[in-house]
Formats: sequence, C-alpha cells, structure tokens
Amino acid sequence: TTDVILPKKQLETPEPINVALQENTLPTIPRNENSTIAADITRIWHDPQSRSVCVHLKQDARCPHPALLGRLSGPALAILDWKEMEAKDTTAGTVLCGDYSKKWLDAGEYFVEIIVLYCEEFGVGAMERMSNETATRCVEDIRNNRITSKSENTIEISSPMEGSGNYRIGRWVRRKGVPL
Repeated sequence: TTDVILPKKQLETPEPINVALQENTLPTIPRNENSTIAADITRIWHDPQSRSVCVHLKQDARCPHPALLGRLSGPALAILDWKEMEAKDTTAGTVLCGDYSKKWLDAGEYFVEIIVLYCEEFGVGAMERMSNETATRCVEDIRNNRITSKSENTIEISSPMEGSGNYRIGRWVRRKGVPL
C-alpha cells in the first residue's frame, strides 16, 4: 500500500492590529453595562477600513477568550466572522474582531448586536467544537448576554459590498420602510 500525505490546510493568520491607535481614532459602539462580561470590556469599536467590529477585553478578564456571536441588521442582514487578533502595540488583554468583508451588503445604516455565548475556555469557534449537551451547561446567562447596548449602536456602510465570489449569494434583505 502507498500512503498519501495531504498538505496541511493553511490557516489564515490575521495581520496584527495597533489597538491603541484604533481605540483612539475609530467610532465607539456603546456596550451594555448589564452584560455578564461588561466589566471585562475595555471598548467596542467599528473599523470601516478593515470592515470589522472589534471588542477589546481587559488582561484580567473573567472571560478572556469568549465565544461571540454578532450580526449587522440594516438594508441586509450579516453574521460577523470572529477572529482573535494579535496586538502590534503593548496593549494588554484580548482583541476579538468580527469581520464582515466577505458579506454581500447594501450601503446604509446597520444596527450592531453582539452577544457572548460561552466563557469557560471555549473561545472563538466554540460552537463548531462542542456537543449540544456541553453547550447547554456552559452558556452565559441569556438574560444578560448582549454586550452591545440596545440603542445608539449603529454603523454606516457607505458603499455596497459584493461579498466573496463573483456571484450573488443568498441573503436577507430588509424591505424599505421597515425599522431596524
């Protein structure tokens, strides 16, 4: 018999980001002060250039590597793809960024909602790795798992985005006149 050796899948490593610069120059998204991890959050911001929403957690956070779920609701609906980012500067703590650059979005105002699902050492990608039984025992309190506030947390996408690939993929689109 002959063994076939397949190449290892290349993991995309995100570029390190300058957290201090981004925190000081980019618009803040208000956090929910009643969230289960409100005390862990330094800041939430929108980076229109990298097409992402980022969450900076303190170094001594109770939940340093949470599993987050985020969505943008506006003229279209998109789920954020989360990555843990490396900081270029000496900023302590964890930075998680939810990317929407590969989504098909129309220009307009979008409501940002981010919830924390798990904290107990599961981190980014936890939903894909866990069984339903494990998940139900480790979920954050659903009454206070939203980390963004319920108001004043909209972002502006100034030009339409055509998503990944060269064809129109399925998506949710909001009818004109329907509130966010």
